[in-house]
Amino acid sequence: MRKLIYCKVKNGVYSLDSLNEKIQLPKKKKYMMLHQNFLVMYDDISTFKYKDQVLATYREMLQVAPSNPTLIYNLSALLTKCITFEWNEAQIKEVEKNISLLRSKRFNKSLVDKLILNRWLILSIIAYQKADFVKSDNYNHKIYSYYKNLEFNQDDKVRLAQHFVNYSLVTWATEILYDGIFTSDTSEDLLFYYINLTIVNDDEVEKASYKALMKKAIGMNRRRFCQLFNSYYGLNSGITFQLLDHPILKNFYCEECFEYIQEDNILGNG
Repeated sequence: MRKLIYCKVKNGVYSLDSLNEKIQLPKKKKYMMLHQNFLVMYDDISTFKYKDQVLATYREMLQVAPSNPTLIYNLSALLTKCITFEWNEAQIKEVEKNISLLRSKRFNKSLVDKLILNRWLILSIIAYQKADFVKSDNYNHKIYSYYKNLEFNQDDKVRLAQHFVNYSLVTWATEILYDGIFTSDTSEDLLFYYINLTIVNDDEVEKASYKALMKKAIGMNRRRFCQLFNSYYGLNSGITFQLLDHPILKNFYCEECFEYIQEDNILGNG
């Protein structure tokens, strides 16, 4: 039912405000998880628009069920997300306190670990913005050490790699992505991001395994692979002509992309 309502709200059939008016649940302990489901839906659809309303409602619910770990976790996850919109020292401390509480309750370790990691990610960004580069670097070292204990899906790995690249920690970024590039279910985004980060490294390009990666990328999306070589798409997305001095890359360009790029440019397909 929640998925059905969620889809209808996303597609504009219902509005969250109209649902809120029509569905009135008593704020009693036995209804807490039903309230929780609607709050998560609000959060999924528009965190920024409804954040104050959702936070206030979570706090009301915790007055009724103060020991409910799911409520505590979801409040903390929402607080962490809200801090990305606007820095709030009190909310950061509240998340830290809730993490300790969730650990004491032996709440889902995977979720708590990701909450810890997300808190550090935000703190590293905030410290950097405040020009406290030492503190930012310390948080990034914590993140790097801690992520190895976590189970990440491929999207999570790409996001974490992007975070490290923002701080010029490219070696860490490629290490995070490496485990997933040879699996049969490698995502296109993960594979291409890895190639983008490593294709400037001659030692990597000369490995037989790297040639296999490039062929795998071509098999996934030839157009996207060939755009790496195409200055038509701008310097930010294309490989420089200096890199084409590398014989392996030049061969790949000539064999797999030259005619394809010419046709693509003539047709004006950007």
